[in-house]
Amino acid sequence: MRLLRLNPIQIEVEPVVESNQTPNNTDQANDGQNNARPYGEMYWVYIIGTWSFVGLLLIAIFWPNMTERLKFFIGTLWVLVTAFAVIAQAVIYRKQWAIMENSLSRSDTAIELTKQSISSNEKNSIYAQRAYVTAKIRSVTSVTKRLDTFLMRLRIENSGNTPANELVVIYGCGLGENPPWEKTPDGLLIGNNPGPYVTRLGVVAPKDSYQVIETPRIGFDSIEDFRAFEDGKLAFYCWGKVVYEDIFNEKRQTEFCFVQSVTYPNGYPCEYGNYVM
Repeated sequence: MRLLRLNPIQIEVEPVVESNQTPNNTDQANDGQNNARPYGEMYWVYIIGTWSFVGLLLIAIFWPNMTERLKFFIGTLWVLVTAFAVIAQAVIYRKQWAIMENSLSRSDTAIELTKQSISSNEKNSIYAQRAYVTAKIRSVTSVTKRLDTFLMRLRIENSGNTPANELVVIYGCGLGENPPWEKTPDGLLIGNNPGPYVTRLGVVAPKDSYQVIETPRIGFDSIEDFRAFEDGKLAFYCWGKVVYEDIFNEKRQTEFCFVQSVTYPNGYPCEYGNYVM
């Protein structure tokens, strides 16, 4: 059975600066314009109030056939003062509401940034403390004669800072003309399903602790296979995956693929098939 792996595609996104102003930016721009005038947002209130007072005074003095001019002036002035006091309060409340709205918006932004920082710190902590299990070639048997057999010893090592739990190694091995993992012309990776061999190691301690497993011995079926091996047309492959769980209860997986051939008599990682998740 052949497996298919899609290579991750990295997409770079350039930041786009929008020319439209947000409501907060518009308010800030308006605030700047209002603050440039005397009295800020109360500018037009003072102007209209002043002209209203002047108009009331002129009417009280020069309007013909008016009796009790002082009473009219004082009564109307009290109405105008009350009206403009209400208008001034409305303007002040509007300004306070804009300030509170802007403050809440900034608080929401600060909370979001804090959440992102906490999430980033949590990920960094996991990356720093989690288990990292890899498979390496510890040794191989020397194959120079027809009756020699292949045997590869694998070192399953945890280079992380915490133990790897419930560790299982699933692998396959054998002679082949092509590597277990190959790349298609379209750039896709396809590979053989690991197996049928399964070795359960349980827990592997942290900080470069390791355990060793051995593959079954594999020999040549015929003299033709041995000659193909000598000619570099046949090689011994060992591939598979290490599945384990870290202390954060996350499932992890490491894939490996090694070759032993005339070119690499001591074993060597294959071009594809070695991947840490």
